[in-house]
This record gives sequence, C-alpha cells and structure tokens, in this order.
Amino acid sequence: MPGQIIRSVSNGIKPVMKALYTVFSIFKKLQFIALTGYATVLSLIPDPGDDFNSIWDKYLHLACWMVLGLSLWLALPAGKRIFAPAAWLFAYSVLIEILQHILPERQFSLLDIVANALGIGCAIAAVTVYEQWLLPMLWPKKS
Repeated sequence: MPGQIIRSVSNGIKPVMKALYTVFSIFKKLQFIALTGYATVLSLIPDPGDDFNSIWDKYLHLACWMVLGLSLWLALPAGKRIFAPAAWLFAYSVLIEILQHILPERQFSLLDIVANALGIGCAIAAVTVYEQWLLPMLWPKKS
C-alpha cells in the first residue's frame, strides 16, 4: 500500500519536473542572449554613461567578458565543453571592437581585446575548477 502511494505520487511529479526542466533550459539560453545583447549595446552606443566612464576601461572589459563566459557556460547543455563556444565568444568580442573602429564616437583598442580574452579565460578557469575539483568534492561518484 505505501509503495503504491509513493509510485503514484512519483508518477504525478515526473511531468511537472519535466516541464520545470524545459522552462529552466529556456531561461538558461535567454539569460545569455539578454546579457550578450546588453553588452553589445553598451559597447556600441556613443556614450554608455558616467557610471561606466568612472571605472577603469580594461577592468570593465575583463569583468563583462568573464560574466558573459560564465553565462555562456550556464546556457550550454550539461556536460558540454566550454572551450569551443568560448572561442566563438572571443571572436564576437573582436567583432565588437572592429565595429567600434567603424563608429565615429568609439575607438578600437588591442588592449580591450586582451582584456576580453583575459575575462573569458577567467571564466574558463572558474568553470574548470568547478567541474574538475569542486563538483566531485560536493557530489562524489558512487562506486
């Protein structure tokens, strides 16, 4: 009798969990798209505002692209390696710098590209530490 109750409750929860997983998967992708769009707009508008002008530019690049790298990792399917998608993210950062060269109010900077690469590299390092060391310590595999 108790086993039947547990099975019926379990069967009722499965569709709900599947729906929640689907919604969460969509949200993971949308957060990356939204953050990338926000970074793109701030990178290409003539004046991003006083808040951004008061902070050292290279630190902003490093922080922005590190956050985008972590956001990209969250958007990837579980178990997918981050290196190839991160290379595409870096290529996108270079494209934005090239577009800044075309815009009269903005300027191209190789140091910005270096800061972007460092930010993406920090994200890769954080993901690697999490996946290789922290995750196995938190949830060891059962033998």
